Amino acid sequence: MLAEDESPRIHDTGYFDATYSWELYHAMNAVAQGKKPATAIDSVYAAEVKKFAGDAYRMRFTSNHDENSWNGTEFERLGEGARTFAVLSFTFPGIPLIYSGQESAMNRRLRFFDKDTIPWGNYPLEPFYKKLTELKSMNNLLDAGNAGGKFIKVPTSGDQFVYAFLRQTAQKQMFVVLNLSGQSQTVVLKGSDFAGDYKETFTGSNHTFTKGEKLMLGAWGYQVYIGDYQKK
Repeated sequence: MLAEDESPRIHDTGYFDATYSWELYHAMNAVAQGKKPATAIDSVYAAEVKKFAGDAYRMRFTSNHDENSWNGTEFERLGEGARTFAVLSFTFPGIPLIYSGQESAMNRRLRFFDKDTIPWGNYPLEPFYKKLTELKSMNNLLDAGNAGGKFIKVPTSGDQFVYAFLRQTAQKQMFVVLNLSGQSQTVVLKGSDFAGDYKETFTGSNHTFTKGEKLMLGAWGYQVYIGDYQKK
């Protein structure tokens, strides 16, 4: 059960499993518009972990009906980073939302109270969202709540713009690297939790990450790697 609410007390009632993750949504908008660094996401998540129990499902989204109508489409708010933040919403701990029309790359505000038709027929983002939903359904790494993979932040030499993290279980791990800026970034990955052999989700290419590796990402670039967990 999803409550149109964002407070921990809703979960305490025993009736609702999920709540809207508004704070992360606002942080994504601010990062996309250059008002906050990518590390703002860490602050939101740290506060969330303190306030919510591990079995509380937080719904991640880049758009919904209220926001589309009153504050703009994801393209108005997130610009060319719309897909990058969609990747974040699917791979970050929680459950993702696909708002009606996003798979059609709908870039207009719908009337809120009156009938307004979504321009179906052309689905330029269908392959993108299909890949994300397959990623979600085929990997228990992305299960909601305590059932999902452990979240581990991976520091980089450019954390102001690049956001990297692992989702990890006893068998598998997912390594997500996102450039949350409109400029290409080259960063050095810190630590060694990410080290191992992976296959990248969107390109199908294989890659072995080693400690201290340097990684280049294009503007708003996103990479999602899946591999076997290798105990360090």
